[in-house]
Amino acid sequence: MYMDVRKRVTMSHKHKNNLIKNIFEMERNSDK
Repeated sequence: MYMDVRKRVTMSHKHKNNLIKNIFEMERNSDK
């Protein structure tokens, strides 16, 4: 169970990073 929880936390963390990256890319693209 403990491993499962850690896995879920890691997944959500990755997801958050992806969202931030996407927003950052969008901001850069809109600068042009």
